[in-house]
Amino acid sequence: MNGEHLSPKTRELLDKPIEERIAHIQKDSWIPYSQANKILQQLEDLLQHPKCDRMPNLAISAQTNNGKTRLMKHFLSLHQPGRPAAGRSRRQSSMCKALAFPKNRGCTVPSC
Repeated sequence: MNGEHLSPKTRELLDKPIEERIAHIQKDSWIPYSQANKILQQLEDLLQHPKCDRMPNLAISAQTNNGKTRLMKHFLSLHQPGRPAAGRSRRQSSMCKALAFPKNRGCTVPSC
């Protein structure tokens, strides 16, 4: 196996011991896709929004196992708290998870 179809970084793993290769593929990794990139751009825009009384926000909803948490973890990894650049104020990104509730179980809201 010569790995010509692999990136140079991945090709280097072919010569590593099997334990190291397995550990590498078991690590979390980010695989970009078009819809995620759109959401990431929206989050970037929100992060750069000028401070105001009613800050805009974004709710991300989708079926289970569609990558919402992974998307947010990736965004947060890109915006780790640190020292602000000269002349810039510190901004911190955060994530809030809402628990789902069962539909049609005594819910009085018309959309349930």
